[in-house]
Amino acid sequence: MFMLSVWDMPRDHLLLLLRVVFTGMLLDILQRTGSKGHIAFLESLELYYPELYLRITGQEPTRTFSVILDAGGESSLTQLLMVEVQKQQQAAIHSNKRLQALTIELTKKDDHIKQLQVKVNELQKHQERFWKMREERNNYSEELKSCKEENYKWAKDFAMQSEEKNAALMRNRDLQLEVGLMGKRSCDSH
Repeated sequence: MFMLSVWDMPRDHLLLLLRVVFTGMLLDILQRTGSKGHIAFLESLELYYPELYLRITGQEPTRTFSVILDAGGESSLTQLLMVEVQKQQQAAIHSNKRLQALTIELTKKDDHIKQLQVKVNELQKHQERFWKMREERNNYSEELKSCKEENYKWAKDFAMQSEEKNAALMRNRDLQLEVGLMGKRSCDSH
């Protein structure tokens, strides 16, 4: 990309460029100064550039002197414009300070958000661990239940076998008594 420096520009182009820049600055000042600046601008057009005043407003210029200049002289207008410039500078300083304060606050909030994200990640890990441990507990609980049921079944089987053994022992004793009585009867009958 090729750019011309200010020194390489033809004089007409340079003047046009300066005119555009100054016009932009003037419009910015007019916008910031409000109605007083607007009135001062229109008065200066009416006094010093009547043709331009006619083109802009569509009215014939009627003033031959400035109300602002008449009330306090040229220094009053300069002073008014300087006061407005100072107000704008103070507003810019205040805006910059507010921007810095908001930037600091935003940075703190970003740091706080990062800390919260770390805590959320930790909480998610703990929650996953909790659910895993809960699942393991449920599995162990099922296994314990199964073991208890099996243990109960074995105890029931053991109790039944014990009863059968006791019944067999009783029958055995009864048979032995009967054999003993039979043996005694057979001895007595002989």
